[in-house]
Amino acid sequence: ATATAPKDAHLWHAYGMLLSEWNKPYRRKWVMPAGIAQRFLAADTALALAMELAPDSASYAIHYAENLFNASQWSFAKAMRVQASAATRAEGIGDT
Repeated sequence: ATATAPKDAHLWHAYGMLLSEWNKPYRRKWVMPAGIAQRFLAADTALALAMELAPDSASYAIHYAENLFNASQWSFAKAMRVQASAATRAEGIGDT
C-alpha cells in the first residue's frame, strides 16, 4: 500500500505502528529469530517517514519516540531527541 501512496503520512504511520506492535515480544532482546531485526528497522523507518511527511504532527513524533524507547537501549538517546521534537511540535500547534 505504501508503494501506491509514498507521500501518505497516515499510511506510513499506520504501517509503522503495526510493525511496532508486531515487534513487542522481541523488544530489548539480544537474540532474535531471523527477520526480526529487519522488522525493527522497517518500523523505525516507517514512523520516521510519517513524522517527516507530517511535520506538524506531534502524535506521530510521540509514537516514533515510544518505538525508539522500546526498541533497544541503543536507541535511547535518539528517542530523547525525538521526544523533545514532539514537545516542540505540540507547542507549535497549541497542544499541551
